[in-house]
Amino acid sequence: MHTPPSAVCRPSISTLVRDDITELTKANLSLSFDGRRVTKFAYSQATDRLSFTPTSNLSYGRHTVEVTATDGANQSTNKIWSFKVVR
Repeated sequence: MHTPPSAVCRPSISTLVRDDITELTKANLSLSFDGRRVTKFAYSQATDRLSFTPTSNLSYGRHTVEVTATDGANQSTNKIWSFKVVR
């Protein structure tokens, strides 16, 4: 069992998402955090930046982020990365 950190641990998670042909919108993107679909994230077309801040403190340990982008030709690609919250 993980106990939550005593300090607030809600990092801003962000990444660049762009396509050379399609002007992506938020509708072209999906985000999962620790295996759960996230619908409340921001995407700026001006900067191609997707960002998300968890609504509750993160537990110690590994956390996984997955972003999927689908272009105008209905081709998808995804990126998965992990990070750790340590004591």
